[in-house]
Amino acid sequence: MNKVFVLLFLAVSGVCAQEDYIAIVNQTSGEVTALRKGADSWKEVAKDDAFAAGDIIKTEENSSCEIYLIDGTIFEIGPSSVLKIQELSGKDDFLERTILDLEMGDLLSEIEKGLDYSVRTPQAVCAVRGTKFAVSTGESKESKIAVFKGRVGVKNYEKSGLLSKTDQIINEMQEAHVALYNKPQLMKKLSKEMSAVRDRMVKNNSRRKKLRKKIFKERKALLEKRKEIILERNREKKEELIKERKSRRNPRMRSPEKKR
Repeated sequence: MNKVFVLLFLAVSGVCAQEDYIAIVNQTSGEVTALRKGADSWKEVAKDDAFAAGDIIKTEENSSCEIYLIDGTIFEIGPSSVLKIQELSGKDDFLERTILDLEMGDLLSEIEKGLDYSVRTPQAVCAVRGTKFAVSTGESKESKIAVFKGRVGVKNYEKSGLLSKTDQIINEMQEAHVALYNKPQLMKKLSKEMSAVRDRMVKNNSRRKKLRKKIFKERKALLEKRKEIILERNREKKEELIKERKSRRNPRMRSPEKKR
């Protein structure tokens, strides 16, 4: 079991706290750095690095970072981007909720079914379950959301600072732009920028499919190991309980008290 899945094992075995689910770096290109929660300096990011809630990842120009979660979800941080992992939470061995804050740049996400996954930008919040989509935001103070598979619900921030009560549904092969304090506006077709992101996603489909198979295989092994640990812990507790009961019934089994 390599370094990556030792970390994943800790996240699903009960050794870590509930909020200690992690995101693993699969590969990087160019200059990628991270500011970990509680740290005061940025450090270079490398393959197999693990990130948790509160960590911030930054890519420079012509750089990118591909990250995956234990459920098989994969997301790619594009060039000149800043992303904060706001939340990674679940119950027992299942990752249930992920929230990412995209402060600037672009993010391509390929989400597994069942995961409550949200991407927040300064202009909007995108909420999805099992889909493939991209989000970008920058100096134009506008967010662009394109859906390549499935659909995404988008809520915009209002002048009050609160999210809109209703969301705009963006369907497959649709794109919407969200300006600050404005409702999402659907475009007639995918922009050149988002078409290029989709082409990149298609190009990586085969490689990412293999990565998911590896994740699922290792996850299965981890869960089986976790089950063994739980059974062993229960067996030990049962033996201790039996021993304690016997000791109560037979005083001679108790440790002799020292004479004063």
